[in-house]
Amino acid sequence: MAFITLLDGDRQNLIPVTCYGSGTEYLEHLHISVEENSSHGHGPSGIAFREDRPFWCQDFQQNPATLPWRSLASRFGWQACAALPLHKNGAVIGTLNLNADAINAFDDIAQNLLCQLTIDIDHALARFELESERRQSLKMKTLRVFMLELITSELPLPDILVNVVRQFEQLIPGSMCSIMLHDKDNKRLRLGAAPSLPTSYITTLDCMPLSPDGGCVNAVINGVRTIATDIANDPNWGKFRQQAKEMGIGACCSEPIFSASAQILGALTVYHREPFQPSESDLQLLETATHFLAIAIERKQSEVFMRKLSQAVEQSSNAIIITDLNGTIEYANTTFSTNTGYALHDIIGKKPNMHKSGKTSRATYADMWAHLGRGESWQGEFINRRHNGEERIDLVRVSPVREADGRITHYLAIEEDITNQKNAQARIESLAHFDVLTGLPNRALLDERAQRALRLAEEDQATLAVMFLDLDHFKNINDTLGHNLGDTLLVELAQRLRAVLRRDDTLSRLGGDEFVLLLPGANRESAKKIAQELMRAINEPYRIGSHELNVMASIGIAVYPADGMDFETLCKNADVAMYRAKQEGRNAYRSFTQEMQAYSTRYLQVLNALRQAIAQEQLHVHYQPQISLISGDVIGAEALLRWHHPELGNISPAEFIPIAEESGLILQIGEWVLRVAVAQAKKWHQLGLDKLIIAVNLSAVQFRHAGLPNLVMQILKEEDFPPQYLELELTEGVAMHDPQGAIAMMNSLHERGVRMSIDDFGTGYSSLSYLKQFKAYKLKIDQSFVRDISTDAEDKAIVSAIIGMAKNLGLQTIAEGVETAEQQAFLREEGCHEAQGYHYSKPLPAADFETFILGASAA
Repeated sequence: MAFITLLDGDRQNLIPVTCYGSGTEYLEHLHISVEENSSHGHGPSGIAFREDRPFWCQDFQQNPATLPWRSLASRFGWQACAALPLHKNGAVIGTLNLNADAINAFDDIAQNLLCQLTIDIDHALARFELESERRQSLKMKTLRVFMLELITSELPLPDILVNVVRQFEQLIPGSMCSIMLHDKDNKRLRLGAAPSLPTSYITTLDCMPLSPDGGCVNAVINGVRTIATDIANDPNWGKFRQQAKEMGIGACCSEPIFSASAQILGALTVYHREPFQPSESDLQLLETATHFLAIAIERKQSEVFMRKLSQAVEQSSNAIIITDLNGTIEYANTTFSTNTGYALHDIIGKKPNMHKSGKTSRATYADMWAHLGRGESWQGEFINRRHNGEERIDLVRVSPVREADGRITHYLAIEEDITNQKNAQARIESLAHFDVLTGLPNRALLDERAQRALRLAEEDQATLAVMFLDLDHFKNINDTLGHNLGDTLLVELAQRLRAVLRRDDTLSRLGGDEFVLLLPGANRESAKKIAQELMRAINEPYRIGSHELNVMASIGIAVYPADGMDFETLCKNADVAMYRAKQEGRNAYRSFTQEMQAYSTRYLQVLNALRQAIAQEQLHVHYQPQISLISGDVIGAEALLRWHHPELGNISPAEFIPIAEESGLILQIGEWVLRVAVAQAKKWHQLGLDKLIIAVNLSAVQFRHAGLPNLVMQILKEEDFPPQYLELELTEGVAMHDPQGAIAMMNSLHERGVRMSIDDFGTGYSSLSYLKQFKAYKLKIDQSFVRDISTDAEDKAIVSAIIGMAKNLGLQTIAEGVETAEQQAFLREEGCHEAQGYHYSKPLPAADFETFILGASAA
């Protein structure tokens, strides 16, 4: 289940505003604070918001940060959660939250995708705000121009009011509007205009006495804006509440109309059929409309119309000029003077083209004069220049001015400086096609260029290369040094890559540390040379602040037409090649081959089948006997996983275990193996084999999981199995990857009575100082040394050294892969304690193992 929270008005709590998925009832009782001193402020969302970083909780019931919500989460089966900060204009405004029903649901791939998703959401929020501002500006401009033209017309006041109401209803969709005029003599409200309201309600409004009963009456009496978001539950509506309900009116907002002397002339009211909360932009439109309405009303009520109109025009934020029919300026307001930088005495008598930049096309001017010549209004954009040379963009509306007989005598031009809006629009377009961080083309622009390049390559029968580039272990830089430094690194990396490429090449950032390169005309050999240059540029040290960083990358290459005829196929194959570069050691480039495609297909085939293997009971555990070289008795069994697929047949653990580890499925599979092995060992103990030790291998992913000790003890408790008879095998390489972490985990398991052994010993690089600190009781000698001990002196020496070292450290030893009596004799002579291998038995199903061990006991 996913949900988004936003910070509430008092800036203390995060409020869920939208959600998706099952279990959304969870949000009804959710309390999340952002205050550090609040008990509900230390959860994933509070930390993510306050510290401006993603918070990954892989085990909901064990992570200390989720303590206040565990009981609630358990009712919905949440086992893991994630919280990522959301931003607008650089500030954190809320969080994106995801709850999952599985422990460790958020692997590296999921984390990278969610981080990229929040970046996309942040960009969308920025675009929405810019777009909202643009639309509001357009509405305000439309209203101002409409009102100016209306109040300068010869229409009678009733017609003006009806036109205003209809215009307002268009600006606020779904609304019904009215204008009520204040009759001061009779202390009543008279209907000015309400063309969309029901007739019976209009009758009620007309000649309404001034009593405090809500809506426009309150606005006129008190001279303040009156808002009723839900009339049915508004106590101020009194006797009109029922009538409003019958008329289907659910909400209203009334704005008083003030004269220049602050006298109330009436009210403009906006009604809605359902409960409704007006937006800030709606209220701005109301204020603007009432300002112009006041002028229109006073024009008809006062002889000083021209003075007030002159003031409104003079004080308008738009530049207004009046010219004669030849275009000579006869009037210009102060705003025109301010916008152009010319003094008024330098403007009168001149033509408006005095401030043209020369960048507006002749066709635009011709179109304007053609409209005016037909007696029509014209609207368009001019690129003008201020007196100081600074350019700006004006939205201009020019209208003919007619005498009462219809004769045109002048032109009225209203100019609005839309430079900022144009810049915002350009930014919106940039966000749609370019990466915000690096300025590189994004996926949308890359697709456009790729399609064009492929068409040209097809027409010219030319080649084209696509590269996928991904930094190696970039996540480590973000995690240790912070995302800000990581972003700075990506910017410098983009600059280096661009410096290597040709002018016609395209470098695109898909997100995170992933880049795609489009190289028109490049063949396989030239693409490899470019890849080498890119690698050299990438490998140069980066000096960022006080840090000197060394970065490596993996690159995959696919070439048109050999590796694909369309961009999607080329990208997929370049990605496959890049993945191969990472598999083969990273910091390299690889060119796509069909063998890679076969491997990729097999990989996906095995992965998809593995996801269903447990549920479809395709996995089985076999058990290989472990023999005491002292007594010859079976003293233990190693649990080994086997997989038989109905279509793919037997699949080797050497193939599917790495895939399980990379995909994260190993946690689920490993837990299943542990449960099966412990349950089987419990059955054997009940049969009288109560000294038998069961050995289970741990993967690197399992061993590094913080919840491993608790999981082991939970399984042992469920099966009532003594911990001292469970042996967990850990490879030497995994233990030495993070020695301190390995020591802590082994200590935790040792304290619970579980045995630990080091598997494949001799193949890694163990430090004796660490080995002494590991809570292991046994070393397993790798079969690669055992295989040739009968004939290879070096292997004999290595095995003897391992056994001798183990004795000195007080550790037992077991040799794996024992296949001959000669190997057994050498190991026994050297003092090795235990052995396993085909000399004794291959791994057996549980029933066959039971037969084997009972037969051995009888013998």
